[in-house]
Amino acid sequence: MSLHFDARQMAALGQAMRRGFVHDAIARLRRRFPEATSRHSDETMRLFVEHGIERARQHALEAVSDVERWLALMMRLGPYFDSGDQPEFAAVRNALRNLEVYGPIRLDEAEAAAAELAPPPA
Repeated sequence: MSLHFDARQMAALGQAMRRGFVHDAIARLRRRFPEATSRHSDETMRLFVEHGIERARQHALEAVSDVERWLALMMRLGPYFDSGDQPEFAAVRNALRNLEVYGPIRLDEAEAAAAELAPPPA
């Protein structure tokens, strides 16, 4: 027996997987950053995660683990830490810009730079 999906079925499957990821990401963020997330509704958190997925994608970061790390950086530094002209985020932005470096390594460098600005929660 062979299993084949048409484009419509694949799109529906992709949407269902994304919804599941968003749901799980919200739960993880609420556990890891309870104080920062407690004042936001699930809808606001959903928009935050969707925004984070798109921002990460702009930096060629699409693996689930990379996006999860990106979302944690957004929680610590703000949703636009990767853009703008805040001089305190220059080292973080520089780490992310070199697309010749493998994504998780760029994130390692960005997280190291971010740790000096906003330590990760315990």
